Amino acid sequence: MRPQAVCPRCQGTVSATAALCPHCNLYLLDWDARRGALGPAPASKPAARPRIRLGLAGWLRVARLLVGSGMVVHGLLVLLQLVEGTATLLAWVVLWLPLDALCRASRGDR
Repeated sequence: MRPQAVCPRCQGTVSATAALCPHCNLYLLDWDARRGALGPAPASKPAARPRIRLGLAGWLRVARLLVGSGMVVHGLLVLLQLVEGTATLLAWVVLWLPLDALCRASRGDR
């Protein structure tokens, strides 16, 4: 048996999937007009959070905004300073400490 609804205008029985009431030709595609005997609207799942999908054009636009605001240049400078600082520290540890130890050993210092 197909679900039935009640036409809100003429109170006639109508198929729940009908677009028009066969008695009064009322347009029934609106859910509120069709639900009649079907009861309240079914509970729907909560809407999923929309995922942001950036295509190539979107990523290029983001990159252009970042370059225009100077964020990329600033980030590159900070990265360069980190690399430079790490290289300086590494050079000090690798070169200076062994040379210092050699010099102390050759002088007889501890």
